[in-house]
Amino acid sequence: MRERGFAGDGPTEKPDLDVEIALGQAIDRARQQLLLLEAVRVRFYRQLVDEAPSPAVGQKILKELHVRDDAWQEMQVEDFRRFGPLA
Repeated sequence: MRERGFAGDGPTEKPDLDVEIALGQAIDRARQQLLLLEAVRVRFYRQLVDEAPSPAVGQKILKELHVRDDAWQEMQVEDFRRFGPLA
């Protein structure tokens, strides 16, 4: 089993472990930021589609953004699964 330190513990006596811990924390932060950016993108697209004067115009907007219909449906489902309904 791997040893795992805490951020406040300071450096360990094993430089490789120090690097592994710092890298793991950086990867975790990057994953969290990626999830947030994906949610912002989906909700931005949804706002554009909802504010379109007609569903046809909304579909045209998505097409201009290079978002396929099936990909749009998957994005909305994944967003709902992760974050629930819009408030």
